[in-house]
Amino acid sequence: MFNMNFIDMKKILYIAICLLLGLGMSACFEDEGNYEYHELPAFYVDTVGVQTALTITQFDALSMESHLVYEGNKSDLEFTWSMYAGSSHGSDVFADTLAKTENLSATIEASPGNYTIEFCAMEKATGVRTTMCYAVTVESATGTGLLVYYQKDGTADCDLIKTPLFNGTLTESTVTRQIYSQANPDYPLTGELVGCGFLNSGNTSWVTLMTETDAVQLSYEDMSIMREFDEMFWSAPETCKPQGYYFANSLEVLVNDGKVYTDIISWAEKPLFASAKILMNDDYQSASCAYAGYGQTLIVYDELKGRFLYSNVFSSELLEIDYDPAKSAYDMTAIGEKTCLYMDRGYSNESAWYGYAIMRDKSTNEHSCYVYVTNTAISGCYGIAILDLSECEEIEKAQYYAFGRRGPVLYYATNTAIYKVNYDLNTQEVVPASDAAWTCPAGETITSVRMFVEDGLDLEESADSKYLLVSTYNGSEGKLYVLGADVVSGSLSIEPMEIFIGFGEIKDVVFKSK
Repeated sequence: MFNMNFIDMKKILYIAICLLLGLGMSACFEDEGNYEYHELPAFYVDTVGVQTALTITQFDALSMESHLVYEGNKSDLEFTWSMYAGSSHGSDVFADTLAKTENLSATIEASPGNYTIEFCAMEKATGVRTTMCYAVTVESATGTGLLVYYQKDGTADCDLIKTPLFNGTLTESTVTRQIYSQANPDYPLTGELVGCGFLNSGNTSWVTLMTETDAVQLSYEDMSIMREFDEMFWSAPETCKPQGYYFANSLEVLVNDGKVYTDIISWAEKPLFASAKILMNDDYQSASCAYAGYGQTLIVYDELKGRFLYSNVFSSELLEIDYDPAKSAYDMTAIGEKTCLYMDRGYSNESAWYGYAIMRDKSTNEHSCYVYVTNTAISGCYGIAILDLSECEEIEKAQYYAFGRRGPVLYYATNTAIYKVNYDLNTQEVVPASDAAWTCPAGETITSVRMFVEDGLDLEESADSKYLLVSTYNGSEGKLYVLGADVVSGSLSIEPMEIFIGFGEIKDVVFKSK
């Protein structure tokens, strides 16, 4: 009986304790409900449906909306768009502050690569912030295409044309503007333009730009300056006076102040120009143009003594060319009182490598004009033919020249018209056109003529000698005409294949194949 009463007592005590605890907890909840809470205003970036990974071309303008949601007064906020090198912000190196506005509008000048762009909005009073990151790939603005070198407002610049005519992977043509000045805003190139060149030899590639008083080598990836003039040589010349540039078959040639500087890229661990030494005990004055023959054979014309000189693949020493009357059509050591206007490779048969030099008498006979054709080889050089152009229409007014490489054709241009000449190397006969092959529109003046002599990229058939590139200027705007050319006869299309506008006065055009 006692035990039963004791158990009942325990149950009663247990129930009483639970009731007390329940009352205490209820009191606590009721007490908590006495506090007053304020809901914070919305402050976040709404990324629903927003693209968070994008690709942009270097030097292009990038515009992005913040997609910020904020229920307060946005004048109380501070905005920052930051760019970091790398694809994830946690391990990135700060690259640039792009803007301090709610929405982004900025030119992307960063070198090609992967980056993170971070948007940050911060309350000035509290320091509370919200952020959003975007993965951005910057592609090179200077990929493959026609590099157009021109002068505008007293300084040099380059634009890049990308067109399906020369790159089979493209479906439309585009032009990227001012890639030199944007990459090098603190190094303007001034003075009269001389020309440009592109070197592509295995892992060694760069762009060379020249004026009459300066020259620079640029990264092919972003057009930033790699070397200034003095840094381009093992021993820099005292006078900076660039006159001409040539690259072919791993041989890079620069003519400066009448002297020749060469660099065989495939042999050099650190490619720099070295002075080409003449072996004879006399001086020479090189013409501004040069020609790379078979292998790394180099042909230059000595204006001082009226002769051709060459260096073979094994050295950079300039040599006089042996004359064998039984083999050579003319004595290359005794050209006489003539000046060299232009020199380049031209049409050759399958077993030869011919160079063509446009020559004019130094006398007052302005109508005189000749083409000296040379066969080059490692074993030596010899003359093939002399073509007399003196009877060709307006030849005395010719300022620009170009040779086709797949057919016996020469183009020469006055200020307003282009003429075509066919020739026969066996008979040394020339067949000039009776009328101009192409005339530029009224008000425009021809400023350069270049034959496209590259294969192009990813094309079904080679573009070599299929297009003649003609630039014009009307006093305020430069244009580039791409004229279709028959590779054998040289006949030009009536209508240009393409016309590009919006340049300054164009001096040179080169194909950038990388």
